[in-house]
Amino acid sequence: MAQQVLYDVLLDEAISATGADKGTLQLLDRSVNGLRVVASRGFDPSFLQFFATVRVEDSCVCGSALRQAGRVIVPNVTTSEIFKGAPSREVLRNADVRSVQATPIFSQARWLIGVISTHWTSEHWPSDEELARLDVVVLRAARQIASN
Repeated sequence: MAQQVLYDVLLDEAISATGADKGTLQLLDRSVNGLRVVASRGFDPSFLQFFATVRVEDSCVCGSALRQAGRVIVPNVTTSEIFKGAPSREVLRNADVRSVQATPIFSQARWLIGVISTHWTSEHWPSDEELARLDVVVLRAARQIASN
């Protein structure tokens, strides 16, 4: 499977698994020491430009997931401390994003590969079932991306 097709399929599956409205798949790019978007659904060019490169110190959910090396869930971006005073809050609001989760993708050796984020247009906390389905997608993403 071609790389872009793989990224698009994985992202579509993550969005479906969580019942989300939008999403992004970012991969680690060591040349910029950050994440780069390789697939997206539902976002306009200004959103994608703002989040084109995300680093561990950035005030966003995927940056927080990098810092914590684990999933981060924000049920309401307008009240989350992650976005307090950060321009990313307004970018998300302008993109009609009200809640988001970001899940890191790790190789079997626990090397960071990337992050899958799903976004909702209303306040949302993913159910245990949604997160279990997402975990299946993330594990498959780790295997397939690493082998590509």
